[in-house]
Amino acid sequence: MEDMEDDKFTLPHSYTIKNDPEEVAGTLRAWLGITPQQQIKWRSPSEALGYWRTALERQGIAVFQTGSVELDEMRGFSISDEYSPVIVVNSKDWPHARLFTLMHELTHIALNQGGLCTPYLLPKNPENEVAIEQFCNHVAGAILLPSALLLGFESVKSKGSQTSTWSDEELKAISDSFRISKEVVLRRLLILSKTTDTFYRKKREEFLQQYKEIPRKKPPIVKYQRRIVSGLGVPYISLVIRAHAQDVISASEMSTYLGVKLNHLSKIEQEMTERMVRFAVA
Repeated sequence: MEDMEDDKFTLPHSYTIKNDPEEVAGTLRAWLGITPQQQIKWRSPSEALGYWRTALERQGIAVFQTGSVELDEMRGFSISDEYSPVIVVNSKDWPHARLFTLMHELTHIALNQGGLCTPYLLPKNPENEVAIEQFCNHVAGAILLPSALLLGFESVKSKGSQTSTWSDEELKAISDSFRISKEVVLRRLLILSKTTDTFYRKKREEFLQQYKEIPRKKPPIVKYQRRIVSGLGVPYISLVIRAHAQDVISASEMSTYLGVKLNHLSKIEQEMTERMVRFAVA
């Protein structure tokens, strides 16, 4: 990108963890251009993931997926970069979990502090690291489910201000509407003082146990070109192709950067076009 004199990456504002996370979430969501009307039309967490990912890519963030790392090692990570920040998510994770990771890593990039999300990484500065992770979690949840949307939901309004407990059915109704996990919904309810910390912790343990008990199906067999585009993302592939077209890299280098033989390129380009049409947001 530097060799081709591309524009540098820009954010709508400069952020620190001293900012109000709800306000940060509001500006980032507006920057991504996702409206509540669009969000409630999506039919599944997988479809929601596609739209949110495309929104990030449209703003210049390269999003990759990998299935070569175990979940207990890495759910996602991000790299801050002046030309093209990078987010990588683990394709072994559930779609709604990958979606939360995307927003969490977006917040790391907004703070200009890329990070690795793993329970086994010991930070050099634990207090500051914990504060950053908590901030990123708060912002991620607020991007996916803004307070106005949650507080305006019929079951939330009808509960009143003294609510502390929520049934799985109530949580599911909200999570299904916005294609996010019940855990994210419950965490937002806790932040907005619609439940207690004790109830949240109890339900979160239940959710974690439920995740473990869900049988893992074999990943579906997908076309070669779709697997490549899903893994590398449209912006990165487009960048490599453009670099070759401008003689910045050779055909051999293009093949190496993409990890594909050049005779597959036309099908990959067609898949990219179809993906951009499929997840276009008006």
